[in-house]
Amino acid sequence: MLGYGVSWLALLFLPDVPTALRESPGLLWDLDCPWSLSVAAPHSETTFSILGNTGCAMIVLAACWLAMDSLPRLRKMFWPVVAVGSMSLTVYVLHTVGIAYLLRWRRREPVYAP
Repeated sequence: MLGYGVSWLALLFLPDVPTALRESPGLLWDLDCPWSLSVAAPHSETTFSILGNTGCAMIVLAACWLAMDSLPRLRKMFWPVVAVGSMSLTVYVLHTVGIAYLLRWRRREPVYAP
């Protein structure tokens, strides 16, 4: 609520905000306008958008955590997802290394060539 709320308040109450940005903040993205940095539109990558998206992600993680703690059958059903989530960095690195290996193998180059 902090990211989206502060963005809404900034666009509503700050002076000199362009009218087009106030009326449709998700549709206008102007790099020359400094007020466009106060927009929390999806995929705008502004500070307020990142704060809002981080808050939403934390709510989803907390809901999943509470569901796993309160429903033991759910934990048994989703144990593969829990196992992969526990080692997600390892899976990501192995996936990246595997793609690099396959790309080099298609080109018939040695894997460890400089």
